[in-house]
Amino acid sequence: MARLLRIATLSVAAIAGLAVVLAATGWTYLLRPHAALPGPGVADALPLDELSKHSGVTLPVFLLVWTVAAALLGLTARLARVERLTAGLFLALALGLWGYLETSVSILVVRQIPAEDAFRAGATVEDIEFVQFHPTALFVPNAPRFLLSEALRGEGAYLRNASGERFMERYHPLKELAPRDVVSRSIVLELRASGDPSAFLDLTHLPAGFVRKRFPRIYETCVTYGVDLETTLAPVRPAAHYAMGGVQTDLDGQTTLPRLFAAGEAACTGVHGANRLASNSLLEGVVFGARAGRAMTAARALPRVAATPPTSLFPAITERDLRAIAWNSCGVLRSGPELAATSKRLAARCFESQPSPDRAAFELRNMHQVASLIALAALAREESRGGHYRTDFPSKSNLFEKHSRISAHRNADATVLFS
Repeated sequence: MARLLRIATLSVAAIAGLAVVLAATGWTYLLRPHAALPGPGVADALPLDELSKHSGVTLPVFLLVWTVAAALLGLTARLARVERLTAGLFLALALGLWGYLETSVSILVVRQIPAEDAFRAGATVEDIEFVQFHPTALFVPNAPRFLLSEALRGEGAYLRNASGERFMERYHPLKELAPRDVVSRSIVLELRASGDPSAFLDLTHLPAGFVRKRFPRIYETCVTYGVDLETTLAPVRPAAHYAMGGVQTDLDGQTTLPRLFAAGEAACTGVHGANRLASNSLLEGVVFGARAGRAMTAARALPRVAATPPTSLFPAITERDLRAIAWNSCGVLRSGPELAATSKRLAARCFESQPSPDRAAFELRNMHQVASLIALAALAREESRGGHYRTDFPSKSNLFEKHSRISAHRNADATVLFS
């Protein structure tokens, strides 16, 4: 039984971390707080073999659990039935909030109990305005927004506009090696100025065969969609990638709502600050997923509280329109007037009941909810910091070196508090 409990805990950690088995030994991901915002940190990073030892199971079992968890995520995504579940404890898990945007790296959004549902149930959300955008997602018609890794630019790839000009030197002295939020903003500014649909990633000057050998998966995926990176410039543009904010939790995954826990990208633990360091989410999922699993085990003895589910109402808007609205105002570049207009526009939408709502209806409701929350928090944060950039407040402000928090109150408008 003890071994089964340990494996169950690992499963929670694996799903929360959206595990992909990257290697059997030695890959270490640092997990540390960003200096821009206060938050807890994890003292030491551990390779996978050490993580397995600390979890009490062997490395093969550890990796097997992660693999099974990833397979379960894929299976869950194919289940379209909508059922009402009741339980003494819930763990909120999600692939994040970025499904609300028109341009996202999400091919298939798998939602268990996302941050939006947790907020609707009464939990507090924190730092919801901080969304990280990856600068270079493949932008080809009928192709997924596949990430073209920053390692490509690290190996010498150039960013060019439609005129063939390398433009990054106008925006940052590090050019293509500037921080990802700077590169994302630079591309969007370039596209706004030119009216072009995409910028281009150029690797054609690298030695023949280098890209195919160094980045085989990226190369083959691009070839599948008609782009040979060794001979052709790849159309790219930024895409929403990761949510630093989410459901507010303590170090054990407990939200502000009793018996509701959160882990993974759905949670806001504070470790990512305003701008996540690449791949830190993997270790965050392992650490806080395991802690949440242990805390939930201890919380099973708490008395259950009977509750009547509220009536479900759904926004009268199409998914396409909602994504476009959110991308234009809550995307890479934001401004006060656009955010205010979006908040009013989303709040003015009619909500209606549906006799037999399907999964798509609930997901649309969640998209509307999270877009509304991001617009509200981004409007209140009158500064630029990390993944949040305001064209009308382009600098950091000491007044906002705080976390934003939004709580749902019955019969009252949601408000943003900073602390």
